[in-house]
Amino acid sequence: TASRELGEVSESASNLREAWEWLPGGNDNELLYWLEYFADLLVNFDRAADAARVWGCIERHREDKGPGWPYSERYRRMLDAARRALQDDALFDRAWSQGRLWSLGDARRFARDFYAGLPGDQGLV
Repeated sequence: TASRELGEVSESASNLREAWEWLPGGNDNELLYWLEYFADLLVNFDRAADAARVWGCIERHREDKGPGWPYSERYRRMLDAARRALQDDALFDRAWSQGRLWSLGDARRFARDFYAGLPGDQGLV
């Protein structure tokens, strides 16, 4: 049901917020993994273009780390879901390109601003 799905999204948002609090400030690899799940959450909040920006950022920073970064089937499914949700490949690609220009600090600030806009006490510190 829709209410069950909304509850799962709310729980996911809460879990990501909790994970944010434990995320070390200087560990880019852990931040990249966290950003993957954050981007997936954005799709559930009808923010697929923003998710594409975050994934563009992730992709660029993985490339900077060199070859060998593993891409899981789950990651590919999340990207496909975002494309389907947006229903506009050109818009997805533009957003992706914009995200490739982001630093990890930009992505971090975007996540913090997103959580600050959620109702209730769900903001990121």
